Amino acid sequence: MAKAMAKTSSFSVPLRMRMRPSCRRQKTHPLPCVSSSSSSSSPVPVSVSLHVTAILSKSDAAAFQPFGQVVWPEEDGTPYEVPLYDASLDLSAGQPRFYMMRIPPRGLEMDRITYHADVTQCLASMQDSTWHLVVAEPSDLSKPPTAEQLHAFAFKGGCIVKLNKGTWHAGPLFDGEDEIAFYNLELADTNTVDHNTHIYEDEVYTLHT
Repeated sequence: MAKAMAKTSSFSVPLRMRMRPSCRRQKTHPLPCVSSSSSSSSPVPVSVSLHVTAILSKSDAAAFQPFGQVVWPEEDGTPYEVPLYDASLDLSAGQPRFYMMRIPPRGLEMDRITYHADVTQCLASMQDSTWHLVVAEPSDLSKPPTAEQLHAFAFKGGCIVKLNKGTWHAGPLFDGEDEIAFYNLELADTNTVDHNTHIYEDEVYTLHT
C-alpha cells in the first residue's frame, strides 16, 4: 500500500529509507526499494499545487482510465464485463491478499510516490467520506513522475478504485479528525518486495480542491 506524506508526517512508505537512487526492485529483497532526488541548491522543499479532479459518478470515471479503473455497484446477476462493470485484475504473481486497513487523516500533502510492478491494486473506502489519490502513469524508478505528470483525484465511498500494474500512487489522502477504513486487494508480499518508492526532496505537493 502506498502511503503519502502529510503536513507533519509521511504516508506513502512506512519508513523513510536511505538507499541509492539507482536501486531496483528484486523479488528476494526484504525491504522496499526507494529512490530520491535532491539538489544542494534547494534545501527547503518548494510547495507545488495539484488540481483535483472529482470522480463522483460513473460518468466521471473516464478521466481515470490512464491509471486504472473506477468500478461502481451493479445489479445482482449482472454478467462479467470489463471495463463496463468489472475491474481487470492481475494477481498472478503471488498469493492474493484482501484485507481492511485503518488510515488516519494526514492532510492533502505528499512528498513521495510508490508503484507496484507485479500486481494490480484495488482500494475502496468503507465509509462515505471523500478521499484522494495522486497518480501517474508507469515509469521506471530511475525516472519518477514530474509535477506535470502527476494527477490528483477525489473519490467517495461506494466505488472501487483499481490501479494498473506499475501506476505510481500516493494516498489515500484526506482531511479531518477521524480515520477511515479501506478495503485493499494486492498480494501477500506486495509491501515487502514490490513497494517501489520515490521521495521528492525538493518539492511538497499540495492538493487543491
